[in-house]
Amino acid sequence: MSNNKPSFIVYAVKDGKKKGDKGIWTRVGALWPTENGEGYVQTLDFIPTFTSRFVILPPKADDAEESEA
Repeated sequence: MSNNKPSFIVYAVKDGKKKGDKGIWTRVGALWPTENGEGYVQTLDFIPTFTSRFVILPPKADDAEESEA
């Protein structure tokens, strides 16, 4: 990982109990490009114990600043 800014942020999303409820989004990790640019390295800060799906999104401005600290 040549720089500290991740290309993507990994979220675990627990769906709401009822249809139409908003899910609970928890940031659990990040992805950085590999040195050869053909893939990504993923780090997980923790693995959720609840049933969830993982969503990977580009970082927002405040996420990127937080990751560089």
